[in-house]
Amino acid sequence: MMDQVDRVIYDLKNNPFSRRIMTNIYVHQDLSEMNLYPCAYSMTFNVTQKKGEDRLIL
Repeated sequence: MMDQVDRVIYDLKNNPFSRRIMTNIYVHQDLSEMNLYPCAYSMTFNVTQKKGEDRLIL
């Protein structure tokens, strides 16, 4: 079974220009134990490539 990190790595390798490479940075099951919801709740990964270069930028 893939977890969120595995999915992000897979997508970065196989579909790096996708706009859907994102993950939650908290565990949903822990929300009931938190007094407040986290301010930061997700990470989105954007990959770009400069014109004429082979390398990708994360």
